[in-house]
Amino acid sequence: MAPIPARHGTVARQTSAPAIAATVALVLFSVFIGLYGPRLGNRQQLPGGTTLVELAAAIEPRHAQRMIAALQQGMDGIARLRRARGSGELAEDARAKLDEARQTAEEQVVRMTGLPIVLPDLANAQVLWNEPERVRLPGAAGALAFCTVLSNARGTALEEHATVLFLMDEDRYTVFDAFGRPRPMPEGEVFSVVTQSSASEASPAGNAIRFFRNGALIVAVQASEPKLADEIVLLLEASLARIGAAGFVRPESAGSPVGAGS
Repeated sequence: MAPIPARHGTVARQTSAPAIAATVALVLFSVFIGLYGPRLGNRQQLPGGTTLVELAAAIEPRHAQRMIAALQQGMDGIARLRRARGSGELAEDARAKLDEARQTAEEQVVRMTGLPIVLPDLANAQVLWNEPERVRLPGAAGALAFCTVLSNARGTALEEHATVLFLMDEDRYTVFDAFGRPRPMPEGEVFSVVTQSSASEASPAGNAIRFFRNGALIVAVQASEPKLADEIVLLLEASLARIGAAGFVRPESAGSPVGAGS
C-alpha cells in the first residue's frame, strides 16, 4: 500500500502589534517633520567668503619678509638718518626726509585704493614709511604699507616695525561669535587673530594681527609690538571716521578698481 503524501497546509503569519505601532509612528513623525520642521532654506548656512584666519595666514609671511628686509637694510638706510656721533638722535635733515617718504607713501596708497587715506602719525615717534605696493590676498586686493619706527617714547632700543594693509573687500569676510557661529564681519569692532609667529609664551595673544572694517574697506595691522599695533589701529579708526564724516564716497559705492599684485 503506497504511503499517503503528507498534506501541506498554509500557516497563517502572525503579525506583531508593537511593530505595526512603531511603523505607523515613524510615518506620522516623518509627515510632521515635513510639514512643520525647519525648511532647508531657513537653516543657518556658512556665509560665503574668507575667514580672518585665512587672511591672517596670508599676511603673516609678507610682514616677516618686510621686517627681515628692513633689518638687513637698516645699516644703510636708517643709520644715515642718525647723527654720525652715534647719539641716537636724528640728523638735522632727517625730518624732511621722513616727511617726504610719508607723503610719497600716502599718495601711492590713495592712488591704489581710490580713498583719501591718511597714514597714522605716531605720538613721540619718527616713522620711516617704505614705498607701498599692490597686493592681492584671499578675498581682497589693495595696498600694503610698511613702516619702521626710528625713535619713540616707548623705552625700546630697537626699531619697531609695522605692516598696514588697506584692502577693498571683494568677498565679505567671516568671523565667529562666542558660540562659534559664523557671521559676516561687522563694523565697529576690532578683531585680533593670533598667528604662529605672533604668539609668545609671555602673552598668549602676543602681537596678533588686528582687523577692522570701514564700509567695504578692511584694515589689517601687524606690528613687532602689541602697543604699536593698537596705537596704529586707534589712529586709523579715528582718521577714517573723520573722512567719513566729511562726506567722502564710501568704498562700497565708489567702485574704484584696485589692481592686483604680490
